[in-house]
This record gives sequence, structure tokens and C-alpha cells, in this order.
Amino acid sequence: MPIQTAADSISNSAGSPYGFKNRIINGAMVIDQRNAGAAVTVSTSTNTFPVDRMALISVGATTTAQRVEGTGAYSYDVLYTGAASVTASYFFQRIESVNCFDLVNKNVTFQVQLSSSTVTSVAVGLFSAGSTDNFASPVSISSTTFTITSTPTIYTWTVNAGANAANGLQIQLNFGAFTSGTARISGMQLEKGTQATTFDYRPHTTELLLCKRYCHVFRGAADASFSNIGLGTCFDSTGFQCDVPMPVQMRVQPTVTYSDVSHLAVHLPGLVRVTATAVAMSTTQSGPSSAAISITTTSNGNIVSHKCGHFEFNNSTTGWLALASEL
Repeated sequence: MPIQTAADSISNSAGSPYGFKNRIINGAMVIDQRNAGAAVTVSTSTNTFPVDRMALISVGATTTAQRVEGTGAYSYDVLYTGAASVTASYFFQRIESVNCFDLVNKNVTFQVQLSSSTVTSVAVGLFSAGSTDNFASPVSISSTTFTITSTPTIYTWTVNAGANAANGLQIQLNFGAFTSGTARISGMQLEKGTQATTFDYRPHTTELLLCKRYCHVFRGAADASFSNIGLGTCFDSTGFQCDVPMPVQMRVQPTVTYSDVSHLAVHLPGLVRVTATAVAMSTTQSGPSSAAISITTTSNGNIVSHKCGHFEFNNSTTGWLALASEL
């Protein structure tokens, strides 16, 4: 029996209902680690993620977005709401080079389900990274325009991925001067070939693990408001370091963000809980497979060097801590 390589698996999945034919991760908008379905404000200067792997940025004014109950064939949509003074609004995903190395000079087909109460034209673009996984200055490959309506409809586009596809690809929707109304987005798929095939529904656990390569979120909850993030050790009277293993290897060493420092605490033997005052990533001791998180606390007689304890949520049902290595 011949041995099948990873490249064979990717190549053979094109046009097939099996395998990783959809190079877009979370195209059905099912994974939302950061927001858990809550609305988010879309920044004018940095990428905002209304769901995992899907980035939004507004030009001219902030907008809002939220994962909501889906329409048509999809369980979830991203509901995107315009605002006065918006001159452009970009919804996009950047595809890592390891997931598109075989698309150099190959035809690919993009599909997406779109509708809007006000927008009638959406510009669609395919870009390559300027160098391997470097999207600081994406290079345009080709573009087209979808004429959309208020009825959720699947639109398709076939294009050649170009000579630099192995650097990584960015597929982008521009809603233009989105000054009012709403738009719905779901069912994004990019596959090898000249035909749009059935959507690649992957198991929820598989989709979640694919997302965790780029973002891993810890979250407090109503039934676990003291939930544990990781184990660690005190290194002086106010310092604690927690080592967090990743469920999957992340793309690169992640950065850390969190809801509010008051939502986090160090819990030491004897049921002593000390609220955190600062949280940061120890860059010299972290990597793609584990993160060393340094926590500063108020001075406390129970914070003694070499004492072990937990890094956890401070009785918070809304707290979160995110490790991200997005493109």
C-alpha cells in the first residue's frame, strides 16, 4: 500500500467532501473563543476578531459586529453593523503559508454567503503575503465585485492564486462606505479547483483545535468562577510565574491579553487568594508549545519565594485571558 504524504492529503481533498479542502478556518463562524457571542466594537486601527480567525477593520469610524444565529444553510452568521462616516470596512482571513504551499499558480474557488439591508456591492480581493507569513504589505493578486441583496445568497469566484501563493494568502471582503444598516456573512470557503463544491463541515472539535493554533482563550464562567488557568511558583514577595501548556502548538510565541487585571488572582495553599495587579508574558521562557506568564500581586505575607499555587480567575464570570499568535 503506498504511503500518503501530507501534501497528497491536501491535494486529494480538492473537489472532495473529505479532508481539508477548505483552506479557510472557521468559515461557518462556529468558533468564538474571544467573545462567546457578545458584540464587539470594530477598531479603526487594529484587527478585531468577531469570531475566531475572521478579522475586521473599519476606516473612518468604529463599527460593531457579533456572532448571531445563522441564515440559510449555516448555524451562525457574523452580523456586521455600519456607522456614519465609515468609508471602508474590511472583513478578511489570512491563511498561513503551510496551508497554501500547493496553490502556487493554481486555480482556486472562493464562496461565501452574503446579505445586507443597505450594501449592494462588495469588493472581493485575493492577496499574497509580501514574504512568508508577512502580511504587513499584502500584494494584490486579483479582485472582483459581488452584487448582493437582502436575501442570503451564496456567491462564488474562481481566480488563479498566483506565483507567490506559498507566502500565504489573504481573502478579503470590502463593504465600502458602510454608513448604515447591517450585513451578514457566513459560509466562507477557499478550495483548489474551478468549481465551488459543498461546504466543508468539519467536526466542532477539529475546527476548535485549528483555531487554537492562532488563539487560545481561558474564561471564567457562572459555574466555575474560580476556574484554574495553570500552576505556578512564587519567585519573590509580589511575583508569581505560571507555566501554561498549549492544547496545540501555536503558530509562534503568543502574546497575552485579558479582560481586566482584577478578574485574575493567585491562589496559594491555605485558601489565600491574592488579586493580580499586572500580567505579562515572559518572552524569554515562552514558546509556541507553552507560555510562561508572570503575575504581579500586592505585597502579601503569604507570597513567599518557592511557594506553589494556582493562577486562576478571581470569582469572575466574565473574565478571560487570551494567548494569540494571529497572522
